Amino acid sequence: QDLADAVFVLMSAHVLVRDSLDLEVWQKSKRKITYEQALDEVGFGRFQYVLLVIAGLGYAADTVELMFVSFLIPSLADEWQLSKLAQGFVGSTTTIGTLFGALVWGSLGDLYGRRVVFIASLAVSTIFGFLSAVAMNIYFIYFCRFFVGFGLGGSMAVDFIMFLEFCPSKSRGVCMMGLTFFGILGVVYTAITSMVALPVVSWRWYICCCVLPSLLLLLARLQFMYESPRYLLMKGESQKALQVLSSVANRNHRVFESNRIVLVMHRPQGGAAASSSTNPAQQAQQGTRWRQSYRAFADLFSPQLRWTSCVVFCVWICQSMSHGAISLWLTSFLTAKGVDRYDVASIYLYMALAEFPGLLLSTFLIDRIGRKYTMCIDMGLSCVFSCLLAVSTSSLFATLAAMGIYFGSVGTWATIYIYTPEVFPTSLRSTASGFTRIGACVGYFIASAVGAVVLDISIDATLYLCGGVYGLGAMCCLLLHIEPNNAPLTDSVEDTTQSVRDSWIRQVESECRFESLEEFDRLHANTVLESRVPFLLAKTDTLNVT
Repeated sequence: QDLADAVFVLMSAHVLVRDSLDLEVWQKSKRKITYEQALDEVGFGRFQYVLLVIAGLGYAADTVELMFVSFLIPSLADEWQLSKLAQGFVGSTTTIGTLFGALVWGSLGDLYGRRVVFIASLAVSTIFGFLSAVAMNIYFIYFCRFFVGFGLGGSMAVDFIMFLEFCPSKSRGVCMMGLTFFGILGVVYTAITSMVALPVVSWRWYICCCVLPSLLLLLARLQFMYESPRYLLMKGESQKALQVLSSVANRNHRVFESNRIVLVMHRPQGGAAASSSTNPAQQAQQGTRWRQSYRAFADLFSPQLRWTSCVVFCVWICQSMSHGAISLWLTSFLTAKGVDRYDVASIYLYMALAEFPGLLLSTFLIDRIGRKYTMCIDMGLSCVFSCLLAVSTSSLFATLAAMGIYFGSVGTWATIYIYTPEVFPTSLRSTASGFTRIGACVGYFIASAVGAVVLDISIDATLYLCGGVYGLGAMCCLLLHIEPNNAPLTDSVEDTTQSVRDSWIRQVESECRFESLEEFDRLHANTVLESRVPFLLAKTDTLNVT
């Protein structure tokens, strides 16, 4: 009996050793790939097209919510005899709500995931959008528009991120531009409902018509069950990320052996790839979630990101202030140039159609000359046409100038919505998008509040001011030192540091070649860039990389 027990123990030990060796061999047989390589394997197909429609219609619904207010204000003014300042505050309350929403939803997107914000923010804006239709006084309108803006702050911060993190790097620019085309759909819908519904039904039913797309989209988003796998990977949940990628591959009819793959975090040149099981997940468990949120905001102003955060913030302010003033006071501008008030909706439709070639131009340029130069050109065009609208003397000339403003402005919006989440790491991407939305809120607030005061003084002066701010924004675009064109997305602040360095070296390589480090220093010793990012000119490995 003792001999039999000993044989049994030996056989069991042999089985255990054999199984452990087999497991070790199986583990070693797994391929280690980065998230970008995994996206290339799952492909761009049916899943991304469905997500493109869901996220794109969200952008269209957001555009409708922001644009239809300019047509709603005259009706509210007629019903409640509102002053110019009270009219401007209708737009200001939406802007203030967007400011708070961008802060809250942006942090929640990095703490609890993209999908939660993707659905909840749209639900808030939809509910309070319908409630504003039953308002009995202007104060309830202010209340509802505040919470509509609160929801919009989350939608605008996360919708683009959700689609961005499912796009392969090589085709990211064109794919994201496809998302912005839905903004034209929102503008066209606003123009058509203003032409058809507003003259026939009351402003209450007009609000319902404009909020209806948000309700239908909310029902569709409730069926979307996927979290961003890049977010899951950043949180250390690599198995869940692989499950999502496997589901995406099945929908795209691609083969993706998730059980034989290990996902690793990408590192730019000069950095090593880190396993997702050991990277940010341990950091995510330190402190409370709100401490993590505070730390994320602090990281936006770390030495590596401080310049990018501030300049991008300024570009958002300039674009939002100018475009917000043009959109909000469009009726006043055009009627002052001889256009009948009820013809403004039809002209608005022409302006929406002018956005289509503007987006085509930006789509053509974005992967050829880069994001920041595309924004610079588009804002420059809007600057020129704003000044032309100020000097126009006929309704036809005013219409063409207004179409030109939208021709350039839509490209700026599309590119900055793409550029902002691209230049910030995954751990801060939602927070950064929310932070930059504050710049948009500040711009809109200035456009609605201060614009109302300046408008009473001189309409032409208001247009010249808009043109000047467009020009200032174009100059700010040239100060951006990161060009993320076709580069992999970064996942941490340290990645971004190396990415800035690589971006600058690629830019310099396209202009000249160096024979020595001394020549490199001599050529760029007096540039503003050196004082901003001295680590770019560090003498370690610079020559080898170039």
